[in-house]
Amino acid sequence: MKVAVTATGPTLQDLVGAEFEEYLLIVELSTMDDVALINPAAIMSFNYSAAGQVLVQFLQEQDVKALLTNKCSTHTLKCLANYEIQAVLGTNGSAHTAVEHFKRMPMISNSVPVEQAIAEPGTRPPVQMWEEKANSERANQDQIGLLHEVVQP
Repeated sequence: MKVAVTATGPTLQDLVGAEFEEYLLIVELSTMDDVALINPAAIMSFNYSAAGQVLVQFLQEQDVKALLTNKCSTHTLKCLANYEIQAVLGTNGSAHTAVEHFKRMPMISNSVPVEQAIAEPGTRPPVQMWEEKANSERANQDQIGLLHEVVQP
């Protein structure tokens, strides 16, 4: 499976950036082989709707299944969902760290509503929301188990 990482430079040691960062690192998860490409949407960032569509079509041509990025516009998120490319927002640190973290994440569909998926300052990115939801569900199951033990003689 291939993922794309928006990056500030052409190597996995460079930092993760926003959707229209200059570089896209295409990484094959099974081998960690990567290719640095110039993001075709970077020069179009003045026009978010066109740039988002160009980015997503480019990712589809590269057979990418997920985009790891710091932030992403609503339009680009909708385009990613239309092409069934997973968006992982709020990604920070080096591109290598982001990919390693992604490899350990449970696979999640783009079922998070776009309104909730926008990682803007002061909001929680979807990855954090998904982790919180999973922790909440585990806590609920634990409470149900405890309640069952208390009720049963």
